[in-house]
Amino acid sequence: MQLRRAILWLRYFKPTDGSSMSKMEWVTVEGETAQEEAVTVDHSLEKTIEGMSVALSFEPGIEAEKELTMKFTLTEGDTKEPISDLEPYLGSIGHVVVLSEDGERYLHVHALENQGSGPEALFETEFPESGIYKVWAQFKRNDGKVVTVPYVVEVP
Repeated sequence: MQLRRAILWLRYFKPTDGSSMSKMEWVTVEGETAQEEAVTVDHSLEKTIEGMSVALSFEPGIEAEKELTMKFTLTEGDTKEPISDLEPYLGSIGHVVVLSEDGERYLHVHALENQGSGPEALFETEFPESGIYKVWAQFKRNDGKVVTVPYVVEVP
């Protein structure tokens, strides 16, 4: 068996009398090394997953080292009717994580407070440097189903 590297991150936590944080470290595991696949930047930031269309945009625009808002607009995939039945997931309108292409930078993105139940979901973040990033957004509908929507973006 060959050894390969895998990422392990501990969930978001807050130490007593400390600031909130996410902890990440590399671990070595046994097993066959998987064939690496190139990460390809998405040409369209609108995805349809399990009947739900989710369009991602950045306000004021995507740029490294600048605070920005990630805006997810959710509609029914077939009718494009706005979705307004989101339920809180992990304490907010949704959950978003971002990982750099090389796996060295992990961003736990926070939702703005008091957003209701859709059709828009707003999250604030800052990309630490230019590069390619993988974004995963998760939303929970009133049927209890959690939908995960993946994106790959390039940050100038």
